Amino acid sequence: MTDKKNSLTSYLLSPLALVISSVLSPVAFADDTSIEVIEVHGQAQNKHLSLGSSESLLTDLGVDFSAAGGMANLPVLNGLMGDRVAVLVDGAQITAACANQMNPPLSYISANQISSYKVVAGVSPVSAGGDNIAGVIAVNSISPQYSENSELAWHSGYVSAQYNTLDNAKKVGAGMRIASDVLSFNYQGAFSDANSYEDGNGDLVLDTLYRAQNHSLSAAMRDDKQQLVVKLSHQKIPYQGFA
Repeated sequence: MTDKKNSLTSYLLSPLALVISSVLSPVAFADDTSIEVIEVHGQAQNKHLSLGSSESLLTDLGVDFSAAGGMANLPVLNGLMGDRVAVLVDGAQITAACANQMNPPLSYISANQISSYKVVAGVSPVSAGGDNIAGVIAVNSISPQYSENSELAWHSGYVSAQYNTLDNAKKVGAGMRIASDVLSFNYQGAFSDANSYEDGNGDLVLDTLYRAQNHSLSAAMRDDKQQLVVKLSHQKIPYQGFA
């Protein structure tokens, strides 16, 4: 048996609910469309302020390092290191120096000499070598830049420095560029020096001792169809302490 009174009440309340919903909905939607806009003004940090090795840049991309000395930190990807990690500098795969890889490829280029970098974790693609199960680390040095003037003149330059009291580490970086609309000459250099850290017992920690310098000189010429770049690099590490 159907209760006609309850059915009639339910039928009469339904249009009332629809009217209330249609009145309140536009107000709710209007409130949702009000979005606060915040503008942040500032200056991008100069990439040349990064000194030392390139490890300070790659740690943000998930690369770990196995430290063996101030300049000899081996990159680790997916728990693997050594030859299982390919390191490309300007597209060329570089091998480590010394028999036990005390100086890995990333020690050949300083942080202030890097313009871009990327990390491919896992099996590397064919375009990056295709023979490394841990991943690929690719860094690119600073590319030639030209000016809009036809005369060769000063283009840009910088000097940066850093000091660490822990091991009395001193780092200096410098760069300069002169260019025209068809010629560009660029120099990037870095010097690092650190002493052995003395622990609480007065013992020296030898693996914090090192001295290194990296220099890069490039010359470039272009026309409407092509560009020719010649680059010379020099590294000198007279001594380095190992654990």
